[in-house]
Amino acid sequence: MVRKRIGDMLREEAKPVAREELPVTAETDDKQENGEVNEQLQPINISATASKISTEVETAVDELKKLLETAQKTETSLQGQIADLKSQLQEQKKLTKELQTQASHDKQLKTQLEEAKETILKLAEVSSKATAKVSAAKKQSSLVPAKSIRTEKLPNYSDPSERPNTTITNKDIGWFD
Repeated sequence: MVRKRIGDMLREEAKPVAREELPVTAETDDKQENGEVNEQLQPINISATASKISTEVETAVDELKKLLETAQKTETSLQGQIADLKSQLQEQKKLTKELQTQASHDKQLKTQLEEAKETILKLAEVSSKATAKVSAAKKQSSLVPAKSIRTEKLPNYSDPSERPNTTITNKDIGWFD
């Protein structure tokens, strides 16, 4: 009976290994049922199998830790990039707003410049017409004979006694004492 219990324990520990590595036959199962220990399973050591499994688990855990660290580093760098991109986006929005304001201001200045240009052209046209009229009037005045121009004789007040009295008195102003 003791043997059967050891065989059962070996069978339980070896089942995952046996199914993966060793082919199971009906003949092997019959021998185990009769109390005989399978000769292929005898060399398997329980502690060796457990250490192999724990080594594999530790290796997998180490690999997962390394992958986790790498993922965390990547996440940190991506968060930094996101922060940089957000600040760049804000800067671009600010510059875009400034450019729109500047474009609006430039458009107003261009409109004012066009209006000033039109005004200058109108003034130049009026000035050229006035100059043409003045030159035409000069030509006509030079063509008119001197005898036809009427000149009135202005009084000559070279002598101060001949000048009319222009002093204003208090009566003229309306002051009474």
